[in-house]
Amino acid sequence: MKLSAVQIAKSKPQAKDYKLFDGEGLFLLIRANGGKLWRMKYRFNGKEKLLSFGSLNDISLKEARELKQSARNLLSKGIDPATYKQSLKTDAAEAEKNTLKLVALEYFDHKRQKLSPRTVGGIFSRWERHILPYLGDTPIKQITLQDLLGVFDKMKALGIAEPVRKALSEVKSVFVHAVITGRIKENENPGVYLSGGIVPERKTKHMAAVTSPEDVKALLERIYSYRSHGAPIVGNALRLLPLVFVRVGDLREAKWSEIDFERREWRFCADKGEVETIVPLSRQAVNILEEVKIFTGQYEHVFPGAWDKTKVMSNNAIRKALQTIGYSGDRMTGHGFRAMARTILEEELRYPYQYIEPQLSHKVRDPLGRAYNRTTHIEARQEMMQTWADYLDELRASPNPDLKALREKYKYRG
Repeated sequence: MKLSAVQIAKSKPQAKDYKLFDGEGLFLLIRANGGKLWRMKYRFNGKEKLLSFGSLNDISLKEARELKQSARNLLSKGIDPATYKQSLKTDAAEAEKNTLKLVALEYFDHKRQKLSPRTVGGIFSRWERHILPYLGDTPIKQITLQDLLGVFDKMKALGIAEPVRKALSEVKSVFVHAVITGRIKENENPGVYLSGGIVPERKTKHMAAVTSPEDVKALLERIYSYRSHGAPIVGNALRLLPLVFVRVGDLREAKWSEIDFERREWRFCADKGEVETIVPLSRQAVNILEEVKIFTGQYEHVFPGAWDKTKVMSNNAIRKALQTIGYSGDRMTGHGFRAMARTILEEELRYPYQYIEPQLSHKVRDPLGRAYNRTTHIEARQEMMQTWADYLDELRASPNPDLKALREKYKYRG
């Protein structure tokens, strides 16, 4: 007779192990210690063998019967179920050892001796930001062309043409390395179908931005000269923007109630129900805000309107201020301070994307697929924002800055 759920529920441990048979080799082993384990007896090549399906806590009677039937189907084809099960475990272990991340690390480690440290740093930063969060833990044998196109679509949407071009070449090289080292077969390589044209083009509006240290120095010098002939509120807003690199709209909407001088933080939600954005404030940013408070501390907004103090500063104020100091919209925009900070923090100061992207209020994922939000890595971001402010100060103040020495002095060291 076949087993029933009632029989199983009533079964109790005895002094010795015993078995409850269900038929066709399947039985439930009742251990003296209280464990209940599914087993299946079968014969293969004239030898009696035993297959384990797991504990009753994990496998129901119905599931055990399905596993038994799968094993019998293999036997009917001349396949030993135990050998087949072991091969699946081996394949899974091999897949785990051959994820895209591990194969890529192996490949770039081989290339490291032929590349400059700066180039290697750029490669790893690119992969950590744009590729590994999505496909890093996926076995390389399981990655499809559509998977890769999805990643490049995300990159193209950011309007970063040059990183896309470089990443495209790097991904193709990693998959060739996987073929050469036997991880995948030639006909399993999706990289051969990748080309610049196969990734859908997106029309992206590029915001003009100054991103080289030399140009940033010149810009900062102009910004700090603006106060001598510009409105003090707008001048301070312009000085604060590169230190916090928030969206111009968020800066205009800033309220004194959101500024915590003691903790040196600015906390706000741009939209109702949105995750709170936390902006650590450097000493330099706090000094600017304290100066602004002398003029506007009695109002709700940090940067109120020029004529109506109950409203916020005009959305043209920053644009006009930049024009006044010689930076038209095709050279630098208010939004461009975000690109400026992201580029230099990554390429010059080597900060990881896990710190930069949440500071930009961007939603990114960690290597396990979990979303970083705007409240992560606060202590590390506080250190990053202070280092950033110190770097900008020294870059601006030095008559002829040694950019290499500055990079070494302020770069992220983990």
